[in-house]
Amino acid sequence: MKFYNYTSTFYCGAVLGKINGRRLGLIPNKVIGGWGSSIENPVANFGLLSPTPDSWVHNKQFPLTWNYLVADHSGDILLEATVDPAKNRVFVGERAHLEGFRYPDQSNIPFQFLHADQRTAEQAFMRSLIPLQDYLVGENAGVTGFSLSEVISLDPIPVDQISVSQQQPLLEDALATTLPNRKELITYLTKEGPIIAELFPWRKTYEAVHGSLEDSRRRKER
Repeated sequence: MKFYNYTSTFYCGAVLGKINGRRLGLIPNKVIGGWGSSIENPVANFGLLSPTPDSWVHNKQFPLTWNYLVADHSGDILLEATVDPAKNRVFVGERAHLEGFRYPDQSNIPFQFLHADQRTAEQAFMRSLIPLQDYLVGENAGVTGFSLSEVISLDPIPVDQISVSQQQPLLEDALATTLPNRKELITYLTKEGPIIAELFPWRKTYEAVHGSLEDSRRRKER
């Protein structure tokens, strides 16, 4: 089974053992509910069931969530993590419980996600967790009913179960812009860097359609 994780270029290098030779993998490092959690939650890795899940990108009830949690704050590099449900504690939770409390001014939030306080919201999120394998069985049968499905991995994922995805939607979004701060990203991707080899399959596919990244950078700098 597989889930997707967005990260920064620096942390991606650390995950893959490209910095100081350390092979970290994905280490649970964020508290469920955030560092201001009101209950004693475990730390975890967080992920998605697809690179750009429609329920996140185009969720009319939670229009702020995709940009705030993923596009603006997670990092541009998409990783794929392969997990074994018999060995890894990986779950899917209803992120809407947390989002409904934190951003109650979003439009048309169902009443079950409008919690009175943070503790109640976090407890509801924890109760919603089901094993990834069970969630996928339910999804195939069309009976999951989650609004914002978020993958929660409580165990470290070793580096040999992680790869840089050949899909890179946030990188492609960045390359499509003309914002000055994106020039550094394009420059980074066209020179030798700590993860350039792992990005090469994606880059080759991208350039076959859009032309070389070097040409793109030169066009933007004119």
